[in-house]
Amino acid sequence: MRYLWRIEQEGRLPEKEKNALTPERKARLLSLGFEISIRPERGKKTWDDRYEQLREFFEERGHCDVPCRYHKVLLLPRWVKEQRKQYRLLFFPEEEETSKLTMEQHRRLEDLGFDFTGERVGPSCSKRWHLCTCDFVDNEASTEEKAKEQE
Repeated sequence: MRYLWRIEQEGRLPEKEKNALTPERKARLLSLGFEISIRPERGKKTWDDRYEQLREFFEERGHCDVPCRYHKVLLLPRWVKEQRKQYRLLFFPEEEETSKLTMEQHRRLEDLGFDFTGERVGPSCSKRWHLCTCDFVDNEASTEEKAKEQE
């Protein structure tokens, strides 16, 4: 019950005050039996964190074309896709949306050899799935035809 209260109270604080616990509140919480520990927000990665993951991927593979089902860092493909979107917004702005990508971030990605168009990646996952299933159906049909010929 107390844990839920803490989460609810943190949600009501302005962003800059979330980690600011006054000495009075701290003493009161301790007197109620709370254990107070400061830990980083789970799951939140900064742009620099993701860039570092991409750089590690580049060092392993020699390119920045992260497959859509990259198992080592599950959210990296989504981040890469978002960088391409932010690139388009940076250089081809739309009225209702502006880019979060800075010119410095753009330069860092460019220096790494990042493909902002996504054309080198090849077909998207859904297109690849379609191509694979079509190939499977074609192979299955040709297998049936060969079986009929052998009869």
